[in-house]
Amino acid sequence: MNKSLSVLNNHPHIWRARDQRQSETKFSLGFPRLDKALNGGVASTGLVRISSLTGMGELSLFKQVICQHRTHKLVVFINPPGLLQSPWLENLGLKAQQVLVVKPGSEQESLWAAEQCLKSTACHCVVLWSNAVNQKEARRLQVAATHNDALCLLYTPPQQQASQLGYPQALSLIPIFLFPLSLSCFSPSSPSLSPLLSPLPPSSSSSSLYKRQIINYSALAEELREPISNMLRKPVKSGAIMMALRRYNTPNNLRHSLKLKTTLQKLGDITVRSNLSDFTFQNSETLIQCHTKILEQVETNKDIFYAFTRGIYESNIIISSSENKQVLKRFKDEIQIGLQEGLSAISVRLPKDNSKVSGLYYQIFKRLAWENIPIYEVVSTTNEFTVLVEDHVVDKAFSVIKNLKN
Repeated sequence: MNKSLSVLNNHPHIWRARDQRQSETKFSLGFPRLDKALNGGVASTGLVRISSLTGMGELSLFKQVICQHRTHKLVVFINPPGLLQSPWLENLGLKAQQVLVVKPGSEQESLWAAEQCLKSTACHCVVLWSNAVNQKEARRLQVAATHNDALCLLYTPPQQQASQLGYPQALSLIPIFLFPLSLSCFSPSSPSLSPLLSPLPPSSSSSSLYKRQIINYSALAEELREPISNMLRKPVKSGAIMMALRRYNTPNNLRHSLKLKTTLQKLGDITVRSNLSDFTFQNSETLIQCHTKILEQVETNKDIFYAFTRGIYESNIIISSSENKQVLKRFKDEIQIGLQEGLSAISVRLPKDNSKVSGLYYQIFKRLAWENIPIYEVVSTTNEFTVLVEDHVVDKAFSVIKNLKN
């Protein structure tokens, strides 16, 4: 009997109050108010769950934690929702040899990979994105991280509440709500804290109806009264919720970010044309006449790619290389400034009202720059955008633009 009790008492999944460290190392998040609420920051080991939308700076919140260097150990990113660009990682201070990115084929493989990385003792921080974590799996990650002096950052969607995960009661849950983030730290020694901000946005159905003005403040407040009362552990009047709703306004940066993301997801067909040439001529009084002759020829052959851009001092003609001789013949009396062959054009259909979305072109140029893809020229219409690149990088550029939809 004593032997059985001894085995049970030493089981790593049993939490014992006497094993609680009185002073555990904390990592600062770089936000004094948040660090104060967390009693100095985030514990250096264990499991930290972050409930957040993706692409909202949720990773940057923990950049100081991720970069608490132990030069001989790795930072592992498992199943990230987007591409982790090397310039961004370098800006954080992470070297390429310190970073490992894992893209498993399923949720179970992601959880398994995270646990193995934590157990390996080769990693000081594992960042995991998962849509399905249950009580048992979360506890395994917690134990693996704590026993191997590592930190696991677990990103879950906002729809999955901590109560749904069913974490053991031996772990204290700290809800820290930073719109649109919900941060939960799991540590046996953590005290309870009150939310910094009101954490319960309307349910997805209520939020949609409210934005469409199908329901009023009174109805929405009545729907929220019970969950907010349960969260605060005291009765809350509908009038108080109504006042809070009237004061609430979605931050401008969030509204813009969601609008930009929706626009990128609605990008239309992507067309690639190769074997193009770009002629540059000095503007003159006869240049338009030469251009007219080329247009007549292009009109009879729909397979020819053609684009004309006129600037203040010079004009460009982008045309299929098969027509180079004709261009030189028609423009023989004009001053040719330059000629670039071996180009490809990637054309993208843009959604309606794209001109009202700021940052759209910036996203395209930024992604191409991150992949070190030089842009030779850009041509655009109201609902169409074309970028010219050299032939040897067209496949890479096409993949970058295609991934903008993800």
